[in-house]
Amino acid sequence: MNDVVVFSGTAHMPLADRICGHLGVRRSPVDIKRFSNDCLQVQLLENCRQQDVYIIQPLVPPTQEHLMELLLMCDAARGASAAQITVVMPHYAYARSDKKDASRISLGGRLVADLAAFKKQVMTTADADGWTLVLAIHGSEDRLGAQAPPDWQKNAVFYDKSDVEALFADKAFVAWRDKFGPTGLSLVSCQVSAPFEDVLLKSLTRPGEKGRQSKRGLGEGCKPMTRSKSGGSMPKTKAEFDKLDPDKREAALDELDELNKKWGYYGAPPVPRDLLAHYYYDEEPRGEWVLVEVGATDTSTHTLKRTGIAFWDRTTGPESARFRELCSQGIGTLREHKATAPPDVDEE
Repeated sequence: MNDVVVFSGTAHMPLADRICGHLGVRRSPVDIKRFSNDCLQVQLLENCRQQDVYIIQPLVPPTQEHLMELLLMCDAARGASAAQITVVMPHYAYARSDKKDASRISLGGRLVADLAAFKKQVMTTADADGWTLVLAIHGSEDRLGAQAPPDWQKNAVFYDKSDVEALFADKAFVAWRDKFGPTGLSLVSCQVSAPFEDVLLKSLTRPGEKGRQSKRGLGEGCKPMTRSKSGGSMPKTKAEFDKLDPDKREAALDELDELNKKWGYYGAPPVPRDLLAHYYYDEEPRGEWVLVEVGATDTSTHTLKRTGIAFWDRTTGPESARFRELCSQGIGTLREHKATAPPDVDEE
């Protein structure tokens, strides 16, 4: 097993450790960072050159977070010259979303390197009934950024307004879009301003039965704010939790579920109740629940203040009207990132 390197995302590290224990290898470390604009960065802290790399990551809630981690880890391993990359995915959430079984339904499970590759692939869709495009791409204010193989850290491709308009303005794409293009657009992990979102909508979508989808944006002077909180009556350790009698255990979970339903988990939608203990005790920071809320700039003091608005349902939840009053344009700034990791070298 000398040529095998095993990595794991945050979806189920205990499972990865058990697999590694059975194989007699150690789990190699991964550094996963979250920026202020809610984008992720992954760094594999082990030499992968000419190694057989295995990445263990079931797609369990929060599914989009774990999927993005997995894609970034695969790109990083490919850029590090891995001989072979194998994904171990005990649960693939999008397994049945690669084919349409009804009209006006989205497709999942397709990955492309950049918008040019996306354009080529999306034009193979021929659905005149109307459908929604779910686009997961890094974005902030008036810019998009796509990681391009083989070295995603160095080969990131950035798109501003003029780039998007030029890429999707040719006659062939416009003809396809106006006949078969999406009638709705959902941006995942993409915090762009309302004017830039309008450019994306006009470039990528066609009007539906009620006209073209309206732009929303995510708020000038606003950004996500993260904090951790203990789960009320939840004991400090999982061992203590497991020793509770059933009634006390359920009561503790009830308190934690209140946080979960209000704030979701790490800025993503609430997790299923039967996974609460797992996320609370097995994921970092252990013994705490991560809350992400919208922060808005106080114009008098120019400081960022908490609003009490949950980040995960800011545009559709009960506080959506107040969110739009506080935040009118865009969030955060997308900057080019230069890799700080040392280059891979062949080991003696």
